[in-house]
Amino acid sequence: MRWNGIAATPWEVALGYILAVAGSILTHRAMAANRFFAPVVRIQKERRHQVVDSGPYRPVRHPGNLGNVLVYIASPFMLASRWAWIPSGLSIVLTVVRTVLEDRMLRQQLVGYEDYAQRTTKRLVPAVW
Repeated sequence: MRWNGIAATPWEVALGYILAVAGSILTHRAMAANRFFAPVVRIQKERRHQVVDSGPYRPVRHPGNLGNVLVYIASPFMLASRWAWIPSGLSIVLTVVRTVLEDRMLRQQLVGYEDYAQRTTKRLVPAVW
């Protein structure tokens, strides 16, 4: 039990580790597929920034952010703590806000992104949003 009086089952903890590994793999695949992937959103004109629409960028426009969300969901399970949902939930909300702002900026400033957005309609979660 982790300070909250609720015992976590081994299956919940294992689920957390599985989600964390899956999220980490997705984020790393997004970084490997997109040579313009960066922690700060900006158009990299000096590197001739262009749209990447292959690999993990085919089903969603922001697979790196989706991988991060999976890790945030995994954290409370791995820690076996209901209290951990507070910072994880906040991190998820901030990632959704970042995704909206990043997508808006890319639509306005990156040549070809609007066409990509028409082809790949989901931003963060396949078949949902």
